Amino acid sequence: MCEDEDIRTKYITTVNDVDNRIPLNQNLQPDIQKIDSIIRKITEKKAPYNELMRLEDACERLKATIAMQIRRGG
Repeated sequence: MCEDEDIRTKYITTVNDVDNRIPLNQNLQPDIQKIDSIIRKITEKKAPYNELMRLEDACERLKATIAMQIRRGG
């Protein structure tokens, strides 16, 4: 081992990006259908303002989670 390698192993550490989550091994189609059902429901009926705001917050969290997953590579 050369001197440069000794220095690197002594002073430089690497951090592995470990994702301890269990992979999702299922199709998300049922979840997509639920979302479509919610869209139909709120377009066919007049939803209360506070419920629409709660739904909007949940959608923003969902969009942020999906974007994070896409950036991580799925």
